[in-house]
Amino acid sequence: MNSSNNADGPDISKLKAKVLELELELTAIETGWLLRRKLRKKLKEVQAEIDGIERKL
Repeated sequence: MNSSNNADGPDISKLKAKVLELELELTAIETGWLLRRKLRKKLKEVQAEIDGIERKL
């Protein structure tokens, strides 16, 4: 009942599932990186605006 095809099948399925899991993790990390980058840019813009107002005072 244990043919080589059946024995390899679950291993391949597990590996494919692991690939999908790793791709999802990478996507989450990349999304986090992009959001962090966007927030840092916005922070710099707001800080520059504050600096400009303080110079006028």
